[in-house]
Amino acid sequence: MKGNFELELRIGELCALKWSDIKWQNETVFIQRMEDSSGQVVDYVKSDAETGYRELNLSDELIDIFKKIRRSSQILSKYIFIKEDGNRADKMVFVQRLEKAEIALGWKEPGNMKRSHCIRRTVASRINANGWALDEIRRWLGHTMTSTTLTYIYNPFRE
Repeated sequence: MKGNFELELRIGELCALKWSDIKWQNETVFIQRMEDSSGQVVDYVKSDAETGYRELNLSDELIDIFKKIRRSSQILSKYIFIKEDGNRADKMVFVQRLEKAEIALGWKEPGNMKRSHCIRRTVASRINANGWALDEIRRWLGHTMTSTTLTYIYNPFRE
C-alpha cells in the first residue's frame, strides 16, 4: 500500500501492474491496463488519450520496494502483485490487505472502512497543498475532467 500513497492508482490499475510496465532506466511506471468489474484485466484507455495511458515517476524508495518484491518472489509471474498460488492478486486481495492494515493501525471502526480511493484523495490533497497545478494532478490521477479532480482534493470549506 505504501506504493499507492505515491502513485495514487485505482485499485484495478494496481492489481494489473506487470513487471514490463516498469521502465527501470527512466524510473517510471506505465499505467495501461486495469482489472474491470468482471475481474478481467483489460487495456485501459479513456476517450481522452492524454489521461488514459500515463507514465508516472517512481521515487527511489518505491524503486527499492519493487526490487525487493522481485527479489523475494519465489514464483515467476508477469504481474507484480501475486497471490501465494502465483496467480495475479485481484481487487479483493488489496481490499483485504487494506482492511488488515487498518486493524493493525487501530483505524478500523465498524461501518467506517477506508478504501483505496481514500488514499487517492489523501495524496491528491497533499500534492495540491505542495503546490502542484490542478491540471498536473488531473493528469497524474488519470482524470478526463478537472471537475472530477476537484472532488478528490480536500477543501475545508466544503461540507
